[in-house]
Amino acid sequence: MKLKDHFNMKQESHSFNYIYFSLFFVIVFASTLSLFSFLPPSQSTFFFTLYALGESLLEVFLLLTLTLLIKEYLPPWCAYLFIGSSFLLFLSHIIDIFLIRIVDLNCLECIDFVLDENIDNFLEMIQTTNIPLFIWGLFGLILLCLPLIGIMLFIGTQKLSEKKPIFWQKKPILKTLFSATALLCLFDLSFSSSIDLSSNPLYQKALPWKKTLISHQNPMITTGPIGLPKEENTIFSTIDKMELAPIQKPNIYLFISESLRADYITEENAPNATQFKKENVSLPLSLSNGNGTHLSWFSIFHSNFSYLWSLTQKRGSDKGSPSLYILKKMGYKIHVYSSAQLNYYNMKELLFGKNLYLADSFHSFPHYYPKETFETDAQAIQSLIKDKNMEEEGNLFIIFLDSTHFIIVIGSGKVTS
Repeated sequence: MKLKDHFNMKQESHSFNYIYFSLFFVIVFASTLSLFSFLPPSQSTFFFTLYALGESLLEVFLLLTLTLLIKEYLPPWCAYLFIGSSFLLFLSHIIDIFLIRIVDLNCLECIDFVLDENIDNFLEMIQTTNIPLFIWGLFGLILLCLPLIGIMLFIGTQKLSEKKPIFWQKKPILKTLFSATALLCLFDLSFSSSIDLSSNPLYQKALPWKKTLISHQNPMITTGPIGLPKEENTIFSTIDKMELAPIQKPNIYLFISESLRADYITEENAPNATQFKKENVSLPLSLSNGNGTHLSWFSIFHSNFSYLWSLTQKRGSDKGSPSLYILKKMGYKIHVYSSAQLNYYNMKELLFGKNLYLADSFHSFPHYYPKETFETDAQAIQSLIKDKNMEEEGNLFIIFLDSTHFIIVIGSGKVTS
């Protein structure tokens, strides 16, 4: 059979590649069940399992319908293009198993995040992974080849399905698609009252379409409108009016370690940090203001919630962190030792002001390939130890450590990064 015959046109009855679309359904539904298995048990589990089954079937029927319509009304190359694109959708469900578990983002959210970056931040983000650029280039080449692999898979399974063909007509399949959609909506309306609202967002995010057709949102409790950040000039003019004359100025050491979770500071994972925790003041509850590096850095140094990050960044910041500005006004000297890339989102300026005027000394140890993060972390610590300012009072030492970034720990049914 010639290649073009796989997308033969103008038939009243169409044979369809039931092997390919059955495989698609199995992967989509199994991927969702895999994500469900990592969620806490809920009285809504059965509801969302049936919902996942319905969305999986609906997605496959929709792709099947579009394939048949494209075959009938458009040139053959359009059908190949659509099959190649649908194969990427096919793979995205598999990738979501790992992305949602590790970084709590699905493929579409990750793509949206990357597209929202400017070219400098994107390149910086690529380099922070410590993966060689040629590997990223190879990954991009493989990504470009994936639609072709999908087309070849479709053609191969099409040949197998034609040995025992099953025929569908256009009108019945359109009716099936419409009925399936209506049935899923009816199921949603009829049984939505049984949803456990506390687990609803988790299960929704694991669904094939990441939400129900008729969305059920958790109630939001607010005491008033969300405020906007104050203007930079207003903040710093207020600080300038303060009279700050501390009696003592003990040295302050601020260690900022990437992606470090308190529940993983154990004897097994981090014996030295655990011993330090026992011998010194430690807080029973630790929280992060953001789920991204730049958001957390902003919250730490600007003493603001991370939702204000975007607006603050757009306004720009010539004077840097108000907290550091207060310490400077108190007479502190600020010394920075960074293994992390502070060029990311122009964090140097946002934290330490224009031309780093808040920092009395700045030591940067970037870990661009082939350097490893643990090596540059060690350099930062060694530079701190050699600093003669440690012998005096009135110093703030800020140390950015990066070796825990992108480290994945799997154990006891938990995944973190």
